[in-house]
Amino acid sequence: MLRITIEYVPRRKAESPRVIARAEIACTGAGPLCQYRATLEEEPFGQLGQGVVEGYVRFSASVWDLTARAMVAALGWGNALPPLPRVPEVPKRFSLGLEYVRISDIPEPTRTFFARYAAQVTSPAVDEEPDPLNCAYWKDYQDFLAGKAAPIP
Repeated sequence: MLRITIEYVPRRKAESPRVIARAEIACTGAGPLCQYRATLEEEPFGQLGQGVVEGYVRFSASVWDLTARAMVAALGWGNALPPLPRVPEVPKRFSLGLEYVRISDIPEPTRTFFARYAAQVTSPAVDEEPDPLNCAYWKDYQDFLAGKAAPIP
């Protein structure tokens, strides 16, 4: 079995990494053409997917080839990677000169990660919103997408 662990290492803090995802790839067959079962887990979502790579020729390529194929299968993409993800399109909203975003407008999984960050910073309460506390400053959201925001603990 192969186990892949992905750690988040905060800048200049190599001594305090945090595991954020794991993958397990297990050979479930015998012979020259093998079957590999893959399971992916990611914090905070838990198990993301399972998949099978069928008819893989044992020792035919780099372990990274098997790893990539197993991850693609576990994510439900068959044998091909989908197009690269796009930057989420979220409307910029305005209230009394304030630029903000509704957290509920942000698509998953970006919303979950941004909400964890937004819980640590000052956020506006926009009275005319149905959920006034479900808002964040537009600049905080843009900084988060650009990687300028403080790391998520």
